[in-house]
Amino acid sequence: MIKKRYKYLVNQDPMMCVPACIMMILKRRNLDKGYSQIGLASFLGFQNDEDSKEVYPDYPVADSFENQGCHVTNLNKQLFKPMNIPLQEEYIALGTVRHIMEYNDTFLFDLIHGKDADVIVNLDYSIINTDHKPSRHVVLVESVDLDDICLVLAPIGDPYANITERKTVNIYKLLEAIKKVDGGFWVITARE
Repeated sequence: MIKKRYKYLVNQDPMMCVPACIMMILKRRNLDKGYSQIGLASFLGFQNDEDSKEVYPDYPVADSFENQGCHVTNLNKQLFKPMNIPLQEEYIALGTVRHIMEYNDTFLFDLIHGKDADVIVNLDYSIINTDHKPSRHVVLVESVDLDDICLVLAPIGDPYANITERKTVNIYKLLEAIKKVDGGFWVITARE
């Protein structure tokens, strides 16, 4: 039985997967001060899609599908320091750790269990959930057990859709999904 590290949160909007993941981390670490998903998104370069422009009229409409949602370049500069959240982020591109992960599957285990890190992964969601069309998405890594990794999914699309909140995937399937979008890992730890 997998121990649940995160209290599951539903996205307020399909484009709020990053803020939803960050809010789950803040709750786990008892750092939640009543932040809203759109409040966090405003620090992350949030851009609307056409369907949401009336819901979020203060935010620009993206010029393309790829530009919709939040744009994380550095959580330390964009969010943690400006909001005085005592966390720090290190981004690890897949290319720098892929050979380690393929031959030594303790990489994620050590991060999560050894360093008490929270790990957000950006990936192509359709690789791990074949019911979806290709789309960039982020998920939280909840636990690692041998070759299987339990992910906490922030749902895409209708937040009330019938979607499993957690999904166990093989490490190779995870690597394939990350590679498809040239993704990587946002490793979040307490600020030193």
